[in-house]
Amino acid sequence: MWNKWVAACRYCFNQAIAYQKENGLIGKIKLRNIIMQSNLPEWMQETPCHIRQNAIFDAHQAYKASQDCKFRSCHAPRQTIKFNNSNFSQGRWYPKLTKGLDFKTSESIPMKSINATQLVKTKSGEWFAVFLNETHPKGNNNDGIISLDPGVRSFLTGFDGQKFLEIGVQDIGKINRLCSYLDNLMSRISQSFGHKKAKMRKASSRLRNRIRNLVDENPSLYFN
Repeated sequence: MWNKWVAACRYCFNQAIAYQKENGLIGKIKLRNIIMQSNLPEWMQETPCHIRQNAIFDAHQAYKASQDCKFRSCHAPRQTIKFNNSNFSQGRWYPKLTKGLDFKTSESIPMKSINATQLVKTKSGEWFAVFLNETHPKGNNNDGIISLDPGVRSFLTGFDGQKFLEIGVQDIGKINRLCSYLDNLMSRISQSFGHKKAKMRKASSRLRNRIRNLVDENPSLYFN
């Protein structure tokens, strides 16, 4: 069902972009009414109204920022469904519409949300839920100073005047190994055909996600 929702969001976004490219920028409410009341495919009627509306609003914002904005592709690295805060309750999105269906999560998610939420699908088929979480920064009474130098062998090297500290040494080595394996995999993909090539492309997409997660994890791990 989520895949159908993603397709509906992409379709409405592209229709809204196409309309604006032909007719110019108009108000987002007027744009929503035009697209929603147009001759949409029958399968679209089975998808929630709010997610289609939010996709149209995204198209309005994208065209307002740049008239050269691009259409959304089904081959994009990430595809997003945006929900209103009222669309999530009882620990799921549209509980009445999805009654009888279930999903598993690697981490616990809240039963309700006072903020808007999102579902993000990656090219490798993974799904991520996005919830806003209010945090309060803690004060730091430590007056110590450390100088940090980004490196190649390690993510960062620090010196506090007395000793050196290497940050992310093992992660850099793991990233190098994964990049080397990805290069080898891409070489084999170029020599493959048919179903085998498709499976290897999915594997390369998963591998890129692992590399990207490791790269993004280092700064957030040490500076948040």
